[in-house]
Amino acid sequence: MKNILSIDCDNILCDTARAFLKYYKFKYWKEVSYDAIRHAYLHENEEFSEFDRWREAYYDFFVWAHDTWVLKPMKWSQEWITFLKDAWYELHVVTGRLSKQLDFTQRRLDAYFPNTFDDIHLWSDMTDEHITKWVLCKNINAKLHIDDFIHYAQEITVEDIPVIILDCPRNNHQSIDSSLITRVLDRSIITPDFVHNIVNAA
Repeated sequence: MKNILSIDCDNILCDTARAFLKYYKFKYWKEVSYDAIRHAYLHENEEFSEFDRWREAYYDFFVWAHDTWVLKPMKWSQEWITFLKDAWYELHVVTGRLSKQLDFTQRRLDAYFPNTFDDIHLWSDMTDEHITKWVLCKNINAKLHIDDFIHYAQEITVEDIPVIILDCPRNNHQSIDSSLITRVLDRSIITPDFVHNIVNAA
């Protein structure tokens, strides 16, 4: 039986930020530059300082999204995911969504990464029965997780699950205080051997 490798979707596999900003401009008639949110998480941006507003807009995006602002794959994501598939791991997506957004997420991943992911797991803090990302990773017995959000990485490593953090402008100023977190500057180095060595060292 293969081990499970879990991967975040947004801005790891799919370029969610660009698509969301197009939707936000359409809905609210306000333009926020992509560069602004490349250097800060959405909730840190002045435009999205009202948490409930940006979160509502963000989740609505996944319900109403269509080809006008459809998700596109991140640069090189299709290539390095191909290297990991059918190596030592099952690939599972663990990402923040409501259950009603599963269909859209599934269709976009199937379009860009056909026959790649063994399962998709959704977590959300917008319902009474919410579940967190680290709990999902623990429940599916993930042996490694890939993300770009250091806060989630720190939560996941509490369960002794190693995490690869993909370096980006919004997280590269944040320090890492866990030996279980590996910062990667170039995703092309995420090969089966690279992943295998991290898992074995954990």
